[in-house]
Amino acid sequence: MKNIFTITLTTIALIAVNAISDSDTTDQSELDRYIWFNTQGMYDVNVPNDVIHELITNGIQHENQEIVDCTIDAMAMHIGGTFVARRHDKEVDLNRDLRHKKEWYDTLIKMWDDNWNGVFPEETVPDDFIERIEHNTGCIYTLPTWPALPQMLAYMYPQDEKVYEIIWDAYPIPQEPIRDGKITDESNPLPLLRALFDGGFNNEKDQQFRIDILLNRETSYPTAQFAARSLGDFRSDEALEQLATRLEKSDYKYGTPKLEFIEAIMKYEAQAQPYIPLLKKSINNIMKVGSFDPELYATLKERLVHFEEKYGEKRLEVDEVEQPER
Repeated sequence: MKNIFTITLTTIALIAVNAISDSDTTDQSELDRYIWFNTQGMYDVNVPNDVIHELITNGIQHENQEIVDCTIDAMAMHIGGTFVARRHDKEVDLNRDLRHKKEWYDTLIKMWDDNWNGVFPEETVPDDFIERIEHNTGCIYTLPTWPALPQMLAYMYPQDEKVYEIIWDAYPIPQEPIRDGKITDESNPLPLLRALFDGGFNNEKDQQFRIDILLNRETSYPTAQFAARSLGDFRSDEALEQLATRLEKSDYKYGTPKLEFIEAIMKYEAQAQPYIPLLKKSINNIMKVGSFDPELYATLKERLVHFEEKYGEKRLEVDEVEQPER
């Protein structure tokens, strides 16, 4: 009896050890898959979107926090990496079709609500960060990963009211009136500008924020470019007037990115007719130095010719003559 009992205990122990070993192997295998997803899979054109979507669905609600972090970071990096193309109305090289996925919405919103306490935490990197990069032994991210959620949500769920509340709550808004030049780029308006842009938000306070950034005499060149681009896409009468005002003046600390301002004003089509002389004068006086974009310059130069043909005073006079009597 004793020997049978001992054998039985030994057998149970071996089964338990094997079960633990198999479980560990499975867990490690799954983590390895998400390391691959984070570092390679998301960016591999040969990996179809349905595979990516399945990984995201499982990853964002996984019990292993490292897998959650791998997933959030991969999503954030992809969305961030395609932002420049979206900003310039260009096709992205690899579109993972992450927008409007209702099955992820509740999980991501809850993740934000569970973590946000009014302050963004300091970012850290894993202790073995360099080893991860050199030997592909782990996901490449900064911790925590959840602060990336507002930007992600704005892109993934445009026009959503809850997301709108999140981005306005998350990003610091200057408390002083920046029209007086009291706020510098240390207030970092770019995250909110980007979130409003990606989310397609154009409420009155959104437009006012863009205009205030535009008129701040200490707004940096790239921020002014983006503010102008946003005011061209999300049009309003006041925005058009302020774009023209800024284009005409030269007393700004970092100058005015004239090409982007000209492009934004032309998006107003017939409304911009009174500013055609200003547009022509501005494009002819552009200094071809620094961040000058020769391709955009040539495009706008040609477009302005057609713009004047369409909306110039001679064209308007012809239209008035041709109007039938009522």
